[in-house]
Amino acid sequence: MTSKAISDHVIGEIIVASIDARMQELAGADPLTSFAVRGGEYHLTFANGVERIERPDPSTGSGGGLGTFTPAMDTGFAAAPEHNIDYTAQFAAVRSTISELLDPWRELPDPEDLDRSIAACRDVTTRLIREHWTDGSGAHRGAGAVIDSSLSAIAADSADFTGATARNFRSTYLFRIPAVIESHLALTLTRGGSVFAQQQLWAAVRTELISVITLTTSAMRAVVTDEGDELTHTFGFIGVAAQAIKAFAPGVVGKAIDFVSASLATVQSTQSATVTIGADTYAAVLSELRSALDALSEHVRAEETTIRRTIEAHIDDSQRAGNRADYDLDDVALGPTAAIGMDAESLNHIADHTLPALARELAEIADLNESCSTAFAVTRNAAIGLGATGPAEHIKSLDRYIRDLLDDLAAEVLDGAVQLNLVVDDFAANEAEVMRQLNQYLAGLEHIVADRPRGDPLDHPAPSGIEAPFAPGLDTGRRDSHQIRLDLDSLMRGPAQQP
Repeated sequence: MTSKAISDHVIGEIIVASIDARMQELAGADPLTSFAVRGGEYHLTFANGVERIERPDPSTGSGGGLGTFTPAMDTGFAAAPEHNIDYTAQFAAVRSTISELLDPWRELPDPEDLDRSIAACRDVTTRLIREHWTDGSGAHRGAGAVIDSSLSAIAADSADFTGATARNFRSTYLFRIPAVIESHLALTLTRGGSVFAQQQLWAAVRTELISVITLTTSAMRAVVTDEGDELTHTFGFIGVAAQAIKAFAPGVVGKAIDFVSASLATVQSTQSATVTIGADTYAAVLSELRSALDALSEHVRAEETTIRRTIEAHIDDSQRAGNRADYDLDDVALGPTAAIGMDAESLNHIADHTLPALARELAEIADLNESCSTAFAVTRNAAIGLGATGPAEHIKSLDRYIRDLLDDLAAEVLDGAVQLNLVVDDFAANEAEVMRQLNQYLAGLEHIVADRPRGDPLDHPAPSGIEAPFAPGLDTGRRDSHQIRLDLDSLMRGPAQQP
């Protein structure tokens, strides 16, 4: 969507000033002709008479161009008779020239149309970040409650989970997930900053455009009054894109995008920051206006190129081989069950509730990225800046990239929930099997010793080198010891398989 960047009143003023200057230029072609603006008329005084031409409407620049020629009296030579004159074609040519120059700029992106995209970008950042932050407008924002509470719940509910599998689980879900989310967060800051930069850019361009037109109007008026000093204007928005990208999330989280912006050479326009509007002739002023508008377009191109290159640099950085692991979990397999202890109820809660809730939140944030695109809001004449939609396609690509990364992470989190359930079930099954075989073994011992006579050699076995199925080095003579530690591997083989 576009909106008027130049009001009808501003257009009317420059048209009238330009027609004034054009009429003065026509009169100046004859050194014996004088020119004056009197009320609503132009007066061109020749040796043989005076032309009086209706001036355009001072507010709209419309109308005018018709008049009369009145011959001079007592000139000593034959004067042309009084007659009607018509300058409407000359007036139309001036309007056409002004339209040619300003029509591409009449409607520009409205900064307010980017509010929705910026709000979506800030929502994505807020839901991903685990600390309070301040956005580019100075508003204080909270942290992502769902992600933070989910990760905190995982830490609490897995506190009694011990063993190799537990270490693998913590490495993936307590350390890797926050790190991956942090990398995604950095991407959202670059994207949000790029959208915010477009808003700041177009607010500045509108201001700069009106300044150039106002300066041109003053220059045209100076042509008429013969006050032909050169007027200059310095573009004050150069570098606004880089500043806005850094300003999207200043403070603690703002540093996440410093490496991207710092790695870019500042994109310099080939045009000077200062433009001059000549004030000597109508034609010269028009030429300078054309140059000023070309320079403005080049500066827009430079700012949009900064946005585009920032996005490209961050995506490229995320896809480098050494950095790729920072953006996804890769292999999240927990491996074979090697657990010493666990609170099955707590782990089931993680698998059945906490991890799915975290996955849902990530999936919702992924979808929200679709609302961050800007093409609808930054459309303009294709001759301005980088083209009809500027860097909008690059921002859209980054939106999709972030969405896909978050969707993948959500899927990996759900996969982790499945694996964690398998770990709990496997551990429970192993525990039941151990108890079954232990009971079987003990039942076998009871059968062997149930009816043996008192004083049986089993009470005092001779040294044979055969180890009982207990842990090595244990004093097996202490039958009543509560410190006995069973060698589960030996027990699992059963009594019949002892050496």
